Amino acid sequence: MMVRCFIAALSALALSACATATPERPASIFIHGWASDARVWAPTRDRLSAPGIAVTLPGQGQPAAPGMVSLQGFADTIEAARLAAQAQCIVLVAHSNGAYAAFEYLHRYPGHTAALIIVEGTFVPPFEDRAAFADQVAQVGATWPSIQQNPFGLESARPETATIVRQMFAATLQDTATQSLEALLPMTRPAPASVREPVLFILAQSPFWSEERLSALRQIAPQARFSLNAGVSHWLPLDAPQAVADAVQHEVSTHPCPER
Repeated sequence: MMVRCFIAALSALALSACATATPERPASIFIHGWASDARVWAPTRDRLSAPGIAVTLPGQGQPAAPGMVSLQGFADTIEAARLAAQAQCIVLVAHSNGAYAAFEYLHRYPGHTAALIIVEGTFVPPFEDRAAFADQVAQVGATWPSIQQNPFGLESARPETATIVRQMFAATLQDTATQSLEALLPMTRPAPASVREPVLFILAQSPFWSEERLSALRQIAPQARFSLNAGVSHWLPLDAPQAVADAVQHEVSTHPCPER
């Protein structure tokens, strides 16, 4: 067993990790969502024996190369993190819109994902009407200072969570906020059974996660498992980091890398 601790900068990628790498054991890679960054995962990673790799997606807190603020750019960033960690396979842990980056990675870089954990996220595009969504993105750009002061999803969040979320929104530039949403516009609804890897969805118990939405996820990932958690907000990794850390430890130990 070899322990590799490193800080690396790879073009538009910023990551820090102290990961335990073996040919059999997956590395865990953490992907943040919209208007946030690796801070959303800090309490979870602090509770892990091997804290894995927290990826900062292109454009978040740093200049991005042309074309990198896109689903392909996000997938390329995840693959760069895997290669930097010299990991044969990974457990992808994604929050919110980071689930779309995880889905893109599965299909651009097949065979490297042992399992996924999706926290308060979905594979279903965030729109039915593409033009209407484009209008919403434009509205985000026009009202970004107001949105920064009143981030979404804090109604049932802990005070400590609200503080971190406001800090992440304050650090997000208006262009980043709009471009990372525009990156979703090419999405189409995934085909049935298009995700065959083991998937655990960790969700807040709320009206948003209706049976219709859960059923849509089961169609895309028939083997999906669901954990619904009461008393937490959309920012579940900050509200309940121990629950997420326990899930990561379980998935890493349960799904070894396939023999090659």
